[in-house]
Amino acid sequence: SRLRRLLKSECREVSKAENPMVALVYKAYKAVEEEMLAIINTDFGPGKLVLLGGIQINMPHPMRGRFLPLHFTVRSKKHPAPIDLLEWVFGE
Repeated sequence: SRLRRLLKSECREVSKAENPMVALVYKAYKAVEEEMLAIINTDFGPGKLVLLGGIQINMPHPMRGRFLPLHFTVRSKKHPAPIDLLEWVFGE
C-alpha cells in the first residue's frame, strides 16, 4: 500500500522506540499529513479551507474514544499562507 511505502524508511526507528505502536501512529500521521498538504489548493472560490487533523484514539468499552488534534489551519485564495489555530483553540 502507499502508506507502507511511505513508512518503509521509518521501520528501524519505530522498532527502537520505547513504545513502537505509538511511534508508528505518529509516523503514519505525519506521512499522511505531508501527502495531504502537498495536494491542497485554495482555487475554489471566495471561501476558506479549514484543515483539522489528528489521531483518533480508540478506547475499550465503556470508555469513550479520544481525538488528539495535531493540525488545525485555515487558508483562502486571498490569504494562501496557513493561519495556525491549533494552539489558540486547543492549547498546549
